[in-house]
Amino acid sequence: VAYIDENGVEQTVTDYTVLTENTSVDNLDGGWYVVEGEVKYTSQVTFNGDAHLILADGATMEIETKGESEHGIYASNNLTIYGQNGQSDQSDQSGTLKVKTTGDYSDGIDSEGNITISGGTVTDTATGSGSYGIYSGGTVEIKDGRVTATGNSEGIDSEGNITISGGTVEASGTNVSGIFAYNDITISGGTVSASGGTSG
Repeated sequence: VAYIDENGVEQTVTDYTVLTENTSVDNLDGGWYVVEGEVKYTSQVTFNGDAHLILADGATMEIETKGESEHGIYASNNLTIYGQNGQSDQSDQSGTLKVKTTGDYSDGIDSEGNITISGGTVTDTATGSGSYGIYSGGTVEIKDGRVTATGNSEGIDSEGNITISGGTVEASGTNVSGIFAYNDITISGGTVSASGGTSG
């Protein structure tokens, strides 16, 4: 399977798991995962360890949860999301990840480690009280792709740094901030819009 790595270089991976609707996603090991075609889950997708998720051309992964503290994706360590075959934020054939959570304190994507997005179309909507579109206990890096993060509290929240160097990013926090980091926010490329109840 081909994918574009964090440095924009095409790579291939041979040892991976294809996610299907029959995959039990509540306790996945760290490793490489590929989305092909269309898959839909109605419970939290949990990765234990470093997880790498490739969104293949034209694929759609849809996650919707409703329980309190039930995130769309939860990663116990680092999570990296890749696009495929040179696709970028300009590609209409981009693989897509759609996450919607409605429970209180339920983030769209929640990681104890770092979150890196290198391609694909990623849309997170978290409407429950105290919820974030994207939350990282480490750092958030967006290098390419189309990222839309909407949270009841904050769109994108990081305990460390947030770095955006490419792609198209839209972040909104209904009650607080569009983009919030406990340390530094660096924007060196891409197209970024941010809005929030108190600050962009």
